[in-house]
This record gives sequence, structure tokens and C-alpha cells, in this order.
Amino acid sequence: MPEAEMRIPVGSIELEARLATGSHGKMAVLCHPHPRFGGSMDNNVVLAARRGLARAGFSTLRFNFRGVGRSGGAPGTKADVDDVSALLDYLAPQDVAAHGLHVAAYSYGAWVALASLRKGVAPASMFLFSPPVDFMPFEALTLPEVPCLITLGSRDEYCSEASLRQWLAGQPGSTDRVQVVVLPGGDHFYGGQEAALERAIRDFLVSGSPGA
Repeated sequence: MPEAEMRIPVGSIELEARLATGSHGKMAVLCHPHPRFGGSMDNNVVLAARRGLARAGFSTLRFNFRGVGRSGGAPGTKADVDDVSALLDYLAPQDVAAHGLHVAAYSYGAWVALASLRKGVAPASMFLFSPPVDFMPFEALTLPEVPCLITLGSRDEYCSEASLRQWLAGQPGSTDRVQVVVLPGGDHFYGGQEAALERAIRDFLVSGSPGA
């Protein structure tokens, strides 16, 4: 599925993005890992997630946080949260509005995506890949009451299964719609696990999760 280059205005800057149009009206926005550690929209996990969602017919939009690649501005956590909120607001009036926007996010991007919910972002479903619960403050972040896939490796250094389960147990709402998939032998970076991640996305969608 070919991607078109885009420049998306958010406030006084523009974010570099790539858009691929799928076979139905659902769109997934992909958030990449931490810019401070080389994260970008070209990350292997982001690309694997894009492939998995595209094969299921989703339109996909991956983008660079500010200060990364050809995105304007300087890196900053608060700015990244604001940008995700502004980005989804920008997309909402488009043709995908009737089918909802879906959010797929990896590592730091998962933290940013969840933090953006406090600004009124309301995704139809979420795909969170190794949310770094052992590295960043997740205590105040809550999952929306929508279908959610969470993946992690069994040797994940920044998202241990025990810490993730503890965080989920503390969620104020129901977690009945949350599916957790642990990839045996995988670490936080999914090296060699890209195909397994694609399968996890496919299986989650095939399972008929409501809204996804």
C-alpha cells in the first residue's frame, strides 16, 4: 500500500507524516518511540504495526514528533501530547469520522497517546506496544473503555508483565476489552519479533473485538 507524504499543521509548526489509504473508512494513527533515543516514524515496530493494520484494510498515518526528521519545532513531552491531540482533531472532520479514529502507539508513544486522552481524545480502539510502565509515570494514566490490544515481550526491560498487570489492576474502569499478548523471548525492541507483532494485530482484529 503506497504512502503519500504529508505536512500536517499543528499550531505554529508542521509535522512530517505519511498517509496510506485503506479499503475501508477506519484510520489508525501511529505514535513512535522516544525521540531522545532515536525514535521516529521509521522505527521497526511502527512499520510492523503499519503493515498489520494496512493488511486489515485500515488507512494508516504515521508521523514524526516535533524536532524529528522534517517535523518542525523542538522535542518536548508536553508538546508531543498537545500535538497528538491537535493531530487527531485535524483528522476528525475527514472522511474517517464516521468510522472512528484508532490509535496505535509504541513505548514512549503509548505514554503520549494515553496522556492525550486527558485532552478529550476519544479513540475507537487502541493498540499499545510495550507501554513503558517501568520507565515512565503511568500511575495517572487510564485506558479508555474501548477495545485495546497490549503487546510486550517476555523479556521486556521497560514493560515487565508483572508491572503491566499491576497497572491494569489499578485501572478505574473495566478492562474486559483489554487483550494482553506476551511474545515469548521478545524484548522491548521487538528485534526479530515484527512478524509476531503483525500476527497479534491480525488475531485481535479477527477476534471481532467490539469497535475494532
